[in-house]
Amino acid sequence: MITALVVVLLWKLSESRQVPVLVVKRNLPAYHLLSMDDVVLSTRPAEEEAHYAALPIDGRLTLKPIQRDEALATSDLSPKVTDFLGHAVVVTGISVPGAGALAGTLRSGDRIRLIFPGRSRKVLGLNGVVMSPVTKESNGRASLAVALRLKEAEAHASEILSDRVFLLRSAN
Repeated sequence: MITALVVVLLWKLSESRQVPVLVVKRNLPAYHLLSMDDVVLSTRPAEEEAHYAALPIDGRLTLKPIQRDEALATSDLSPKVTDFLGHAVVVTGISVPGAGALAGTLRSGDRIRLIFPGRSRKVLGLNGVVMSPVTKESNGRASLAVALRLKEAEAHASEILSDRVFLLRSAN
């Protein structure tokens, strides 16, 4: 039975210049942690083949809302954040001094270390992954979306919301 389905799929693909693609089963919000339960295999025209996402998708986040029956594109997905942060992640916006944003050179997928200087000589450092490039604010600061470990983000929410944060880019 499975062999017959594969043969039919391959025949259809060769006949109409279609390629296999991953299509989402339901509407997904931005920054949703993907799993194979979120997608189904379908076909789309071959002319857009280079832009379609490929397996594996587990551990990657959507970078924008994706509508039901929409094919996943490589530009819709983050790198696999779970290898660096684990499976319990949250995405938050942070604001940093313009110079602390590494002159706008951060890109989606860059691993960073957020450094929060403490009031009592303690320094807090959190690992994160950049989800969106730096956006310059009118007040000389820069903002970006960052994926963090959920437990660390919850435990240090006040520091994350503060305006005293510096970034270090990790070697990927």
